[in-house]
Amino acid sequence: MEVSKPCISVVKTDIEKQCKLCDQVTSNLAKHFILECASLYQERRDMFENFTDILSARDATMLNNQDDDIVLETILGGKTDCFHEMSDLIWEEFVLTVATNINKMMHKVTLVNSAVDNSA
Repeated sequence: MEVSKPCISVVKTDIEKQCKLCDQVTSNLAKHFILECASLYQERRDMFENFTDILSARDATMLNNQDDDIVLETILGGKTDCFHEMSDLIWEEFVLTVATNINKMMHKVTLVNSAVDNSA
C-alpha cells in the first residue's frame, strides 16, 4: 500500500504566530488549534471520542497511530490511505463530526480573540 504525503504543508509558514489561547508560538495554526493547543484540550478530546462512536475499532486505532500531519490531513478532509477503503456513508459522518467539533473549537478561539482585542 502506498502512503500518501500530507498536502497540508501549505498551512505551515515561515512566519511564527503566538496563540492567544495558550501563548505557544507556532508556524502552523491549523495544526496547533486542532491537535496541540492546551486550551482546546477538552474540545479535541470530545472530537476524538466522537470518532470512536463513528469509526470501527480498526479505523480508530489506525487514525490514532498516524503521524500528526496525516491525522491533520484526515481531519481536514483528506481521505488518506488509512481510510481509503472506508464506506462513503461512514466517511460523510466522520467529516460532519469533524466540522461540528472544529466549529466548537473556532467558536472558543473567536470568543478569546474578541476578549483580547476588546481589552487592548
